[in-house]
Amino acid sequence: MMRFLNIIRWSAVGALAWLFFLGVVFTPANSQSAEATNLVSSQILQVGDVVKISLEHPEWRGKPPFEQRIKEDGTITLPYINSIQAARKSPAQLEKEIREAYLNQKFYKHLSVIVMSTENRFFFVYGIVKLPGRYPYVGDLTVTRAIATAGGFTEFSKKDNVTVTRQDGTIEKVDCEKAEKNPALDLPVYPGDTIIVQRRWL
Repeated sequence: MMRFLNIIRWSAVGALAWLFFLGVVFTPANSQSAEATNLVSSQILQVGDVVKISLEHPEWRGKPPFEQRIKEDGTITLPYINSIQAARKSPAQLEKEIREAYLNQKFYKHLSVIVMSTENRFFFVYGIVKLPGRYPYVGDLTVTRAIATAGGFTEFSKKDNVTVTRQDGTIEKVDCEKAEKNPALDLPVYPGDTIIVQRRWL
């Protein structure tokens, strides 16, 4: 009888140990997975992001997705419905609004929309700054803030002629000495932009 009770006791201890193991080992992974899912679902599109839009409808079957960069006014342009606001929305929100725009204008009775952000959200600061390199883009960024992120200017930086190269090859200039005093003269920075600070010759 005692042997039987000991077997039951050790079986119960083993079961409790196994449950503890499951709780310690697997709960954090599940928690991390949930956090990752929440992070993806909460992604907000920004000006400069590239979005890829697939319209799932027989008329568009076999055609490649539309790929567009969100313009400075926050919009993208699609066939038949012209401009639609995309910035400051999640991909899910943008999908819903694109689908409703097509359906409301009676272009289609049924339409499925898939929106994907294809942009690596980084910008680059090179030249005469304290910490040149690649930095994550967080939105609402200007040239002076981007340079501050890269450690700021050095004593040899030419602050009055900073170059910004956009992903489409467009080159713009900003006088950061004036922009620091008057923020209206600062330029926005978008994902993929490259900022070059030249050397000041004495």
